[in-house]
Amino acid sequence: MYKVVTQEGWGRLYGGLAPSLVGTAASQGVYYYFYQIFRERAEAASLSRQRKGFGDGSLGVLQSLVVAALAGSVNVLLTNPIWIIVTRMQTHRKMRKTKPSHVLSVVPMMWFRMLLLNLLLMGLLKLCKNYMMRQVS
Repeated sequence: MYKVVTQEGWGRLYGGLAPSLVGTAASQGVYYYFYQIFRERAEAASLSRQRKGFGDGSLGVLQSLVVAALAGSVNVLLTNPIWIIVTRMQTHRKMRKTKPSHVLSVVPMMWFRMLLLNLLLMGLLKLCKNYMMRQVS
């Protein structure tokens, strides 16, 4: 830390803070949203079991862990693209400050990958739309 402060300044310690905050806010929002949904369903199932004479109607440790694991899994699946973007924003900025000549060779590759990803996603969406249209008709 001392080396970073003396060579690059205090501001560098907080470099990439804005993308990290966006990623964290999105990730935490998704996690707690799905945690609440899964917990409500687990509590409803537990109350249903209590009405049938099984259990006391509360969630145990194992059920809570399963709810948390499910919410965490959905969180990772939905927010992984955001973290990829955050990482690229941070490394792109770092590379731009340290090696300007190398960035020119990296930027086209990044744009090519993003374009390829978008084309693949658009193709997948069209495929899903066509499939759904066939199911309706």
